[in-house]
Amino acid sequence: MSLQQVHPQRRPAHLRLYLGSAKVARSGQVEPSLHRAERLLDLPLGPILLGMVGIGFLVSMVLNVKNAIKGNHMRHCAANAPGFVTYAGRFGMFTQAAIAGMIGWSMLRAAWFESSGQAVGMGGAIDGIRSQVVLYNAIAIGLMLFGVFSLMQARWRIVPKIDVVEEAKEKIEEV
Repeated sequence: MSLQQVHPQRRPAHLRLYLGSAKVARSGQVEPSLHRAERLLDLPLGPILLGMVGIGFLVSMVLNVKNAIKGNHMRHCAANAPGFVTYAGRFGMFTQAAIAGMIGWSMLRAAWFESSGQAVGMGGAIDGIRSQVVLYNAIAIGLMLFGVFSLMQARWRIVPKIDVVEEAKEKIEEV
């Protein structure tokens, strides 16, 4: 998704995410979450805050599973999208849920034991299952399928028509 396709109010957030991802990629830092967890645990209520982050990831896991089961990931796709797009998105959502669950569980363990070494990010979660070949391959395939789904969603996405003049009038009336 290009920055021009993002809603104007969301552009700063998308730009920050993009720049943050680029910064991490250039730094070669494999596990920035370890350092963030360490800094968080040093705060007075750090373990509680880190536990809340872990709970947030677990909630994300539950929501991804719910959306995959109900098919909510397809609500913005046109009806004429190929059938495999639904299955690719569903498998990708389950994969994202699995990764969010691993990250959330690691954050909860780190908070409980007050040990930042327990915390992992996406890279650490995937690296942690490397020895389990079937699960590791399923996660890899799921991430690839989610990438395919994202490309297909970009092709068949339903973009609502926005009347710019009417929106401008409404904004002026609000002020």
